Amino acid sequence: MPYRIFSYISPRALGDVILLCLFTTSVADLFDDADLTVYYRDDRPYKSHVVNCIRNAKRVLRAESESPGLPIETFDGAGWAPKVPAALNTEDIRKVNLVLSQTMFSEGMLNAIPLAVMAPPEDTHETSDNALMELGLDPGKWVATVYWKEPGYTFRPNESGREIADPEPYIAAIRHIVENLGGQVVRMGHASPTKLPKLKGLIDLAHVPNSEWLQLYAVWISRFFLSSNSGPVSYGPAFNVPTVVADQLTPLAVYRSHDYIVTQRIIANGKEYQGLDAFAAELMIYYGTNPHRCIHNTAQELIAAVDEMYGSTANCIGWRAHPEPQVPAKRPNKLCMPLPVLVRPQLFVPPSQRPKA
Repeated sequence: MPYRIFSYISPRALGDVILLCLFTTSVADLFDDADLTVYYRDDRPYKSHVVNCIRNAKRVLRAESESPGLPIETFDGAGWAPKVPAALNTEDIRKVNLVLSQTMFSEGMLNAIPLAVMAPPEDTHETSDNALMELGLDPGKWVATVYWKEPGYTFRPNESGREIADPEPYIAAIRHIVENLGGQVVRMGHASPTKLPKLKGLIDLAHVPNSEWLQLYAVWISRFFLSSNSGPVSYGPAFNVPTVVADQLTPLAVYRSHDYIVTQRIIANGKEYQGLDAFAAELMIYYGTNPHRCIHNTAQELIAAVDEMYGSTANCIGWRAHPEPQVPAKRPNKLCMPLPVLVRPQLFVPPSQRPKA
C-alpha cells in the first residue's frame, strides 16, 4: 500500500516556499512507496516554478490566487463523506496518511533528516539553456550566481538588518569571479537602482522583467552561489548547489556539507566576534534583529569567500551537471514529529580548513 502524503505549500515569501518544498520532498523520500500530493495557491509569480521542481510529487494541485480555500472535508475518507471538488475526490487524496503544513515545519529541521534534491523538470532544460545563452552566457564556461538583498522588493517590507545598503563588496566579488577566476556571473534579485559594470560574462537578471524562472534555473547550473541571507539563498541547498551565505547573523539558511556561512563581525562586550567564535559565544540569532553592533562583510571578506568556494568546487568546470539522485539503499519508512531543530557549526569553518573525510 502506498504511504499517502498531502503537503499544503502555504507560504508566500520566496525562501519559505522553497524550504517547505524541500522539506516536503525530503519527507516523501523517507518512504519506499510514497504517494505525494502537493497543493498550493498560485499567489506569487515564483510559486509554481518552485513547486514544479519537486521531483517526487505524484500530483500537483494548483488553486487560483482568489479561489475558495481547500475544505477540511477533503480528508474525510469515511463513508457518506461530504462532497468536495472532483479534483480532490479521489482515494489518493481523501485517504491520506500524513498532512504537512507550514505550521509543522521549522527551518532547523532540515538538519535533522536526509535532504532530497529538487530540480527543474527535464522538459524545461533545453529552452532554459537557450534563454541563458541568448542573454550571453557561454555554455563552455562555469557560472556563479550572486545575490544580495536590496530595499524596495514588492512583496516584503524593508528589513534593515538583512538589507545590503552598500552593494560594492558584492560587485567587487563579481569582478573577481569574472576578471581573475575566469568565470561567468548571473546576478539575481528584483529591479533596483544599482547598475553593474559592463563585463563580458556578467548577466544581470535583476533587470530582466519576469525572470523568476531563469533566476531559479541559473542557480541550478551554477558552480556555486554567493548570496546574502534572503529568500533566493534557499535555491542553493534545494538544488544541491554549493552555497556561501554572506553577511550572516543566523546559524541557518544553508544545510549541506559543501555550504559555507560567512558572518558579519559582531561587537559584544568590547570584543569582536565572527564565524565560529560568534556562534560559540551565542551571538547568532534565529529570528528578529541582533541587539549587538554588526558590521557588514567587506569586499576582501567576500572575495576570500569566493576563493573558498572556487577551490572546493574544482570538479565543476562548466555549467553544473546534476546526476540522477541515487535511490537510498534503505529508507526508514517512518517520520517522528516534531523533528529536532539542529544547526551545523562546521559550516562556519572555511571549506579549505575542514577535516577531510
